[in-house]
Amino acid sequence: MDNPLLLKGLVVLLLALWAWDIIRAKRKKQPADPAIAHADARERQAWRYVRWGFRVIQIACALYFVQMLIQILLV
Repeated sequence: MDNPLLLKGLVVLLLALWAWDIIRAKRKKQPADPAIAHADARERQAWRYVRWGFRVIQIACALYFVQMLIQILLV
């Protein structure tokens, strides 16, 4: 991509789509059976530290990605 204006426009579009995906509300499905809901809650409790670690990695990567995109836009 030799056109820097086109590259910056693409970066802005990707940032907007990414922000929309993050902000968009996620629908939660209610399980029909209370036993399934209880099992899901137990499983979430058992895996909570793994999920927290994964979330921290996601946030760190997202911040790095945003920092790189800002640098591209300012150049």
